[in-house]
Amino acid sequence: MNAYRILGFKMSGNLPNEEVTNEIVMVKYLNLKNKLEELIEKRKYTKAESVARLEESLKELEEAYSNVETEEKRNAYNEPFLKEIQLKTMLGKLIASEGGDPLQKPQKREINKQNRAAYVRKNPNYVEYTQEYEDDNIKLLGIEEVSFENGNMYKDAVKKYMLIVKQEEQHLMEEVLSFYSTNDIDLSDNAHRIALYQAIKRVNEESKDFEEKYIGTICKNEDGTFTEIRDGGQIDAMIQREHQKEAERKIKSSRIQTQGEER
Repeated sequence: MNAYRILGFKMSGNLPNEEVTNEIVMVKYLNLKNKLEELIEKRKYTKAESVARLEESLKELEEAYSNVETEEKRNAYNEPFLKEIQLKTMLGKLIASEGGDPLQKPQKREINKQNRAAYVRKNPNYVEYTQEYEDDNIKLLGIEEVSFENGNMYKDAVKKYMLIVKQEEQHLMEEVLSFYSTNDIDLSDNAHRIALYQAIKRVNEESKDFEEKYIGTICKNEDGTFTEIRDGGQIDAMIQREHQKEAERKIKSSRIQTQGEER
């Protein structure tokens, strides 16, 4: 649950649309805390199930207050929400600059929902940060290629990409996000570019996890529209690969720590 919503702030999306100060946060917290404690006291001898729910609400309230009680904590708590807004705005501008509609999304079709990937591994022959495409607006880098068996039936692969949008007004290049997709990205085609950006925008609006993004294969239909085909085996391979990388990071960190202690 959102900490601000739990505390009773008026919201616009995931952020309050009213003034937030340490004092206001504390007042809202204490008011709700007192009400919950009074209800718990009244019901604790007669309504055990109701008391358990109230006690759980009190724990949520205390956690919410702890997350946003100071300006420093609020800044840290707000960061992913602000990043989400910035990302949505940036992708909208990118789509519009290509002549597309930021509100339109490719059709989405899911296949092989029950497939599970086997023998998931990084392709050692793929060179990290390979430049796949560049134009006046973006640069697309390939981070790594992941090969696997899709549902123990056939060979398959997905690639992790980094999409960078060029910020001309700031004379810098800013990483937008990384995502997984198949190797069939044809950004030389304007309509394909728009469909991919629209799919990226949708997955960032629908998914709360910024690390495990999956864009399916973008396919052009006979009528000129596009469909994003999402494959269950590919999604499972992506998730497995992210878990593998997390385990690799932990092992590397442990080795570095051990070497430091030996010195």
